[in-house]
Amino acid sequence: SGDLSHHLLNTANYKFQPEGPAFDKATIDHLSKQNYIDFMTLPRKWVAAAGECGKKSLEILLGSLDQLNHQTTIKSYEGPFGVGYGVVAFTQLEVGKESLMPSLHETIKKNQVLRRSQEDSYIRLARQTIEHFTKTGERLNIPEFAQTEELLGKSQGVFVSIKDAGGLRGCMGITVGLEINLASEIISYAIRACSEDPRFPAVEVDELEGLNISVDVLSPSERVSHLDQLNPKHYGVIVSHDYKRGLLLPNLEGVDTVEEQLRIALNKAGLKADEPYEIERFTVERHEV
Repeated sequence: SGDLSHHLLNTANYKFQPEGPAFDKATIDHLSKQNYIDFMTLPRKWVAAAGECGKKSLEILLGSLDQLNHQTTIKSYEGPFGVGYGVVAFTQLEVGKESLMPSLHETIKKNQVLRRSQEDSYIRLARQTIEHFTKTGERLNIPEFAQTEELLGKSQGVFVSIKDAGGLRGCMGITVGLEINLASEIISYAIRACSEDPRFPAVEVDELEGLNISVDVLSPSERVSHLDQLNPKHYGVIVSHDYKRGLLLPNLEGVDTVEEQLRIALNKAGLKADEPYEIERFTVERHEV
């Protein structure tokens, strides 16, 4: 038993998202029919938009059932307060079922190939940089496909984010471009994201195939005089006081309110909510698949 989507209704804490009830329906349907591979490979962006908090736990449970014949029974599902809640029983366990792992790995690999085919030049440049640096320890020269007017034009603030199946794997960036062009900026922060983010060890070669990469190109920031000018889905924020400074990108999973966005940004800056600080906002051009 456990929570599913938190975006079923426009309640005090969460807002309705159409992905919420769709995710809950898909979850219950896949579990009832034992379509476990379909459940475990639901689109990541779609799952994130649903604001769920039970999928990883369910995947662990399903892993423990691998190679076991069993009966699946949906006991109940409800979401009257805006949070989906399901109760499912797995009974009559017997050893003898073929493992799902080979099929799961094959499905994941096919999805990765499809996702890479949809990446634009910004993401391709970041990915090739990460792969080249991880394998050789050397900086990538700007490849021919990235020698476009946009990427060789004026540099801007850039953030490169890396995710794996467990979530964030690295993220580094700068608010104002310092390199000779945008392509060089992306290369610099792709390298830093995979090797210098203090929260994570450096990316290793055997991780490369499973990485999802996004590139955010930042607009110039502007001062904010009132919280009504903020929107965590549309604007990123920068909070600062003296030498302390914290930044949070917009439209992040789990950051649904201005208060939560500011709390995280202040924590990153090492500032307390009752201390004086300035707020700036910015938009991003996000490149992701």
